[in-house]
Amino acid sequence: MNWKDFAFEQIITDDQSPTLKPIATNGAPTEHMHHRGGAYSESVYIYSPVFDLHAELSGKAFVSVGLGLGYNEFLWSQKTIATQTTLFSFERNPDLQELFVAFLKGELPDGEVKDTYEMVAKFFPPEARENLRNKLGKTLILKTDFSLQSLPNVAVHGFIYDAYSSKVSPELWQEDFLKKMLAQIAADDCVFSTYSCTSRLKNTLIEMNFQVDRIKGFQSKKHSVLARRQEQPEPLLVDQFS
Repeated sequence: MNWKDFAFEQIITDDQSPTLKPIATNGAPTEHMHHRGGAYSESVYIYSPVFDLHAELSGKAFVSVGLGLGYNEFLWSQKTIATQTTLFSFERNPDLQELFVAFLKGELPDGEVKDTYEMVAKFFPPEARENLRNKLGKTLILKTDFSLQSLPNVAVHGFIYDAYSSKVSPELWQEDFLKKMLAQIAADDCVFSTYSCTSRLKNTLIEMNFQVDRIKGFQSKKHSVLARRQEQPEPLLVDQFS
């Protein structure tokens, strides 16, 4: 089984981790899923804070937009292995979702596709893979359609926003969509991280009461966005000090 069977090309990035690029059809725009400097390294750099900024992870829910090869799902598994959390992972390409599930279940036939997933898994501790397998369909919930109608009915404490750029997936970066999505499911204590750093994105997050940090981007990228909204303490009443 090869990636060309699914209209993808495999590319080995500088840290020796694999990424994919869709094979262009009918002149449609395509782009690499990850930075050529390192698929694994970029995922860890950009998305670890989604978990690390929370003092307590147990009971929290997270959303990953863009399953791809599963780097962020492995990262979630590694970071939360000793706690009870939920991850809603969205991937619009059903082949990628099915292949990831087959890999976790040990059902992929030998070939390039299986080798790619094995390479990804080796960047994480073995227990992360086992944890993903055990949580599949329970607290690891895979979905295809990331839209206002398909959002989870829970408060989400962290967003791994790893969708294709606005050139390829403009609907996922529209201000109106982001505002409605965050208003619908973002918890009061919430972290939003993405490789993107546009003015429209930053202004949207600020309008939704997130504190936005423009951090150094991964390798050659100038900046990326890490935003956090925290619960506001209850105001003290004047008579408390009387």
